[in-house]
Amino acid sequence: MSTPLERLAGGYYNSGLISPANPGGLAGNGHVTNFPAALDDVGAVAAGIAGAVNLVLSVEPNAQAARDARDAAIAAAGEAAGFAASIDPARLDHLDHQFDFLFCLAQS
Repeated sequence: MSTPLERLAGGYYNSGLISPANPGGLAGNGHVTNFPAALDDVGAVAAGIAGAVNLVLSVEPNAQAARDARDAAIAAAGEAAGFAASIDPARLDHLDHQFDFLFCLAQS
């Protein structure tokens, strides 16, 4: 168990006798060595949790901006779809013929 979280969660620090086979034991004066080490591990894990919480809090405004941009894009797409649905194909065909006529005039 190499990380503070692994030692704390995995039972490295325990109520058994400290020995070469049980280096995390607190009994048999193991608390002299292991209790301060366990407190250091608790502090390291707490610092890691605080860092993760700060990261989450720092990205929340960006997440809200992304949600706002998504909502604006959905609204704009809806407006564009409504506009596209309202276009009369016959009117487009008429405009296309007018463009061809004007283009021919400009070429002559």
